[in-house]
Amino acid sequence: PISILRTYQWNRLEHVCQEIDFREITIFSQLQEYLQSSLDKAGIKKEDLHSVEVIGGGSRIPLIGKILKEFYDPV
Repeated sequence: PISILRTYQWNRLEHVCQEIDFREITIFSQLQEYLQSSLDKAGIKKEDLHSVEVIGGGSRIPLIGKILKEFYDPV
């Protein structure tokens, strides 16, 4: 869980987000579609890749790592 604490007009707002909350955010819910679209445009299949490297801020978001693992290495 992630705790978000903000002060807005002198009111304290606090919300605890669970992973399910993040999955509902549009960018996360569509990530697998973006990945598949990119592969299709490049004319390659998931099986053709031997590794995936995440660069930048996305590498510090555990949910992105989990979605990538689910997409590229389904159980």
